[in-house]
Formats: sequence, C-alpha cells, structure tokens
Amino acid sequence: MIKERYLPALFILVVFISVFSIVGISFHNNPVSSVEVGFSALSPGGIGAVIPASCGTPHSGDLCTPPTFSNDCGGTINSGGSCTLQWTCFDSTSSSGVNFSTGGATSGAVAVFPTSTTQFTVVCSNGGQAQQTVTVLNPEITITADPTLVQPGFTSEIEWVAENVTPGSCTVTGPSFSETGESGTEDTAPITQQSTYVLACSTAGGPISESVVVNVVPTFEEF
Repeated sequence: MIKERYLPALFILVVFISVFSIVGISFHNNPVSSVEVGFSALSPGGIGAVIPASCGTPHSGDLCTPPTFSNDCGGTINSGGSCTLQWTCFDSTSSSGVNFSTGGATSGAVAVFPTSTTQFTVVCSNGGQAQQTVTVLNPEITITADPTLVQPGFTSEIEWVAENVTPGSCTVTGPSFSETGESGTEDTAPITQQSTYVLACSTAGGPISESVVVNVVPTFEEF
C-alpha cells in the first residue's frame, strides 16, 4: 500500500504525464501551424485536453482561435486625434470590447478617441482575445508675431517654440521667410500685404502645424 505522504506527489506526477500524453496525441493527429505555450486550466477531473492560456472564459473547443485585431494609426496618435480599430472573431457568435464597443459584432471597425495611452481588448465568444495599445502624445507648438499689424514696408518679429516633436522636423515658412529648428526668433522681410507664417513639425502621431497672420495698416488716398 502506498503511504499517504506519497499520494500528493503521485497525483501530480500522474496529471503531468496525462497532460503531456494528451497534448502529444493531439499534435500528432491534428497538426497545427502554431502552438501556444502555457496553460490556464485542465478539463474536469484533470484529464482531457487543456485550454491555452490566452483563451478566456467561456471558451469553445480545446484550442480557441484568437481574433485578428489591428489599427490604422500605427498605435500612436496626437492628443485630440482618432484611431480606427478593426477586428474579426473566428468560430464565434458575438464579441465584446474593453475600453471600446464592438456592438456585439464578430467583425467590424470603430474609431476611438483616447485622451491618454489606452489598451483596447476584443473578446470573442469562443474565448479568444487580442489587445491593441494606442499611445497618445502631447506635442505643443506655438508661433507668434510682434507686431501683428505693421505699416507697409515694415517688418515683424516671428518667434516659435515646439516641444515633444520629432527632432529636426520643424520648419517655419512665409513670404520671403524660411527657417528651421524647434525654436527661434527671426525678423520677416518687409511686409507689403497680409502675410501668413506657418510652423510645421512632425511627430510619431502625424504632422502638426500652427500659423500666425501679420496684417498691413490700410492706406488712404485723397480724391
């Protein structure tokens, strides 16, 4: 008779052998192109096939098929921007979303407007899940002119500052005016008509720009 103190160890050994025997048989009879490592649970009684760790609850079948889940923004947007999430569930009758709504559809696309970095999760009725993280950047750019109203032929001083942008990506352009850099102060050429000066920079979330307008004091002629 086996002593009681050996029973726990024996039970663990039996379960260990059973699991790997079943998994081996499953792979031999039903080859798959990829295998998930790590298990979240055994089937009832400790025998039978196992559930991959990425399968949620409820699940359908022994190996759930994860959904496809993607975005059209490269995973990064600027504050105030949007990103479209696209998903497709397999062998499922419905879906749900974490931090966004799928409307229960097994496939679709929806625009999200996160105000901070957010992880989105799609959960399919077969237990498959997938995540997408959208990082939100907060670039800041400003451009000013002093003065913004000048006499014909006078100049204005253009000042600009850009923060949290791609280094070396900023340009400032206007009539007879072209400068580069994340910050600076330069005088314009003599201004004879309304002129617009544009600061444009690149970020991982896309291009951004700001502008300032310098007006000219109107002249009056006597008749």
